Amino acid sequence: MNQNEFKLYDDLFAGIAVLDLAGKCEYVNQAFLVLTQSSPRVVKNLNHLSELFNESDIIKNIIDRAAKGELVISEELKLSTKAGHGPLTVVIKSLKTPDNQLLLTCNDLTVERNLYEKYRIQLEEIKRTHEKILQTDKLATLGELSAGISHEINNPLTIAYGYAQNIEWMLEQPEPESNEELKLSVKRVTSSLEKISSIISNMKTYVRTDEDQREFCDLRDVVRAACELTHTGITKDKVELELIGLSDSYLVQGNRIELEQVMVNLLKNAFDSIIDAKTAQGKVTITLERRENAIAIVIVDNGPGVPAESHSKIFQPFFTTKELGKGSGLGLSISQRLIEKHRGSLNLLPFKNGACFEIELPTMEMSSMLSSGGFGPEIGVDGHKKILIVDDDPSVLNLLDNILQQAGYAVIGSTGGEDALHILIQTEVDLVITDLSMPKLSGHELAKKIREIETDLPIIYLSAASDAKATFTRDQKDLGVFGLLEKPFQNETVLKIVANALGESL
Repeated sequence: MNQNEFKLYDDLFAGIAVLDLAGKCEYVNQAFLVLTQSSPRVVKNLNHLSELFNESDIIKNIIDRAAKGELVISEELKLSTKAGHGPLTVVIKSLKTPDNQLLLTCNDLTVERNLYEKYRIQLEEIKRTHEKILQTDKLATLGELSAGISHEINNPLTIAYGYAQNIEWMLEQPEPESNEELKLSVKRVTSSLEKISSIISNMKTYVRTDEDQREFCDLRDVVRAACELTHTGITKDKVELELIGLSDSYLVQGNRIELEQVMVNLLKNAFDSIIDAKTAQGKVTITLERRENAIAIVIVDNGPGVPAESHSKIFQPFFTTKELGKGSGLGLSISQRLIEKHRGSLNLLPFKNGACFEIELPTMEMSSMLSSGGFGPEIGVDGHKKILIVDDDPSVLNLLDNILQQAGYAVIGSTGGEDALHILIQTEVDLVITDLSMPKLSGHELAKKIREIETDLPIIYLSAASDAKATFTRDQKDLGVFGLLEKPFQNETVLKIVANALGESL
C-alpha cells in the first residue's frame, strides 16, 4: 500500500497506524497523533511503535502477534506516552494486511471512561447525601417527639421508684409484709423498667443507620413501635389511638428501620394536624389487613384533612401544609420513596372527614420470591438453588435466611402452608424446609399436599417438639421426607442437611 492509499485513513476518527512487520511506523493519521499528542516526525523516527508508550511490553506483544498473522483485539487498556500524555483508555485492534504490513487501530474510550468515573462519583455522593437526609429527618422527628417520650419514660420511672421504696420499707419492718405483697411490688418494678427499656430500645432502633439491612419482620411490631414513639405525653391526652386487625401476624421482607420511619412520619403528621386544628375528640385509627399478594396499613385521622389543591403536591419534596418552621416538607416525600423501595406504594386516599393514607407492601412470599429470582421455571439467581422456608416465627426465618444466603442459596420465606403451596405452583423450588407446628396447616399436612404436586421434591422438617422424631420417622417412610432439623440448630448442621438433600457436597 503506497502513501496515496494511506490517505483514505486521514479523515477517520479512530487512531490509525500502519507498520512494517518489524513494528516501525510507515504512516499515522491525524487522529492517532491527537490521541497520543505526538508529532509525525517523533513517531516515524521510532524503531518500534511500542517505544512511544510506557507500557511498551503490552504494545510490542500486540504487534508481534499480528505480525504472525493473528487478528488481535485487546481488552480495555490504560496507556500513557513517555512524553507524559495520559492516561488513555483505548482498545487496540491489529491485523496483517495482504501487503505484509500491520494495520493498527486505536479506539479512544478516554472521554467515555472519564465521564463514567465522574458520574459514578456523583452518584455515590448523591447516595451519601440521601442517607444523610434520611438520618437528619429521623433525628429531627425524634427531637420533636422527645418531650412526649420523656414524659412516657417518667411515668414508669416514677412507678418503679415508688414501688422500690415500698419494697425497701417492707424489708425494714420487724414483721415483713407477706410474700405476695412483696412479689407484687417486685413485679410492678420489673414491669415499669421493661416499659422504659422498650421505649429506649425503640429509640435506638429508630436512629440506626444500617439502611440496607433486609429481614423478615412483623408489621404489627413496626406499628406498635411507631405508636410507642409518637403517642405520648400531650398527644396521648388529646388524641385517641385505635389499632384494628392486630390479632393476626403480618410478615413482610424489608428494612424494619425504614418502615418504622414511614409509620412515625405518618402518625406524627396525623397527631399534629388534629392538635393544631384543636379537633374535639381527636382520633387516629390504624388498620392492618391482608389483600391478594399484599398487606395494607391504613392510617385515618379525623383532623382537618388535606386541602384538595394540595393533593397533587403532597408527596413533593419540601412541600408542607404546616406553618413556616414547623415542618421540613421532606417527611412524606421520603416516606413514599422508602415504600417504593420495598416494591410497595404509599397513597393519599379520598376521605370526607380527615385524612387517609394507605401503605401497601408485598407479602413476604411475594417480595422474597422476587428477590430470589422471580416467578417461572428459572432456578434462583444466577443458577443458585432455590429453597422455600415455611415458618411463622420471623426470628427463625431470618436465621435460616442468613445462613443459606451466605452459602449461596436463594431463599423464599413463607409463614404458612397455604401460601407455600401457591409458591410451589408459581415457581420452581429445589427444597422445602417446613416447621412441623404451624396454625391452619401443619408441616405434616403440608408435606402430604406437596406430594400431590411434587413426588420427588426434597422436604426437611423443622421442629423443637418432643414428638418430632416420631412424626419424621413415619413421614420419612410414607411421604419420603428427607430429614429432620431440630431446634435449636447449628449453622453447620443446617448446611450439611441441606447439601445432602440437594445431592451436593460441602
